[in-house]
Amino acid sequence: MYHYTNYKKQFLLALFFLIFLGMYSCIPYKKTLLLREKNSKYKDTLPTYISQYKLQTNDIVSINITSFNKQVSSFYNLENTADIGGFLIKSNGYINIPMVDSIYVLNLTIPELEKELYIALKEQIKEPYIVVRLVNFKLIFLGEIGNPGVVAVKNNSINIFEALALAGNISEMGNNTEVKIVRKQDDNKSYIIKLDLTSKDIIASPYYFLQPNDIIYIEPLRVKTFRTNFQTVASFLGVSTFIIVISNFLVSLSR
Repeated sequence: MYHYTNYKKQFLLALFFLIFLGMYSCIPYKKTLLLREKNSKYKDTLPTYISQYKLQTNDIVSINITSFNKQVSSFYNLENTADIGGFLIKSNGYINIPMVDSIYVLNLTIPELEKELYIALKEQIKEPYIVVRLVNFKLIFLGEIGNPGVVAVKNNSINIFEALALAGNISEMGNNTEVKIVRKQDDNKSYIIKLDLTSKDIIASPYYFLQPNDIIYIEPLRVKTFRTNFQTVASFLGVSTFIIVISNFLVSLSR
């Protein structure tokens, strides 16, 4: 009877320990929420800051020109059918457009380039309508994300939530309060910026809209490491409990 009582205490102790570990490994509800109002600097409306990307060498821009004269427009758009899908910005900062002198586009934003093209073409094309798109706009996702890797962006702008949706969203083990962006700035240096997606203030951040070649890293929650360790401990305790049961049973038989 003593051995049975002793075994029962050991079993209950192991069971309570496993329950405690399981409860500790649960993810807090507030960690899963986005755009919370707690501690927000803003009440109702939030300002939106759209940072304009400045074109760099080796960027590829697609230029679509339309006008009342479709034949003339199609002539200017021929270059966009090339394998690279647009015009390559050369190392000297220029692009070459048919019937137009080379245009210096280095460090121009997309709207600025559209304006420069309009000025250059308005003498040759009546009321040209120009749309420029950055062909090589890509983002790199790492860490706790549904589909890590390179994501191609078809628009000239994209915010962090749109980008996360394209990449399969943050995984269950991803830390919404520790999203890191590695971005190369105008001084040719790379900086790491931390974003907290659980706060609605993210919408007013200058990093809410992403830029080409941004690297987005989603840190794992600490509970991920704990869960991994928990599985190891649980397996060990399971085997240990089995050995204790067998040992107590054999000892009780021998008496």
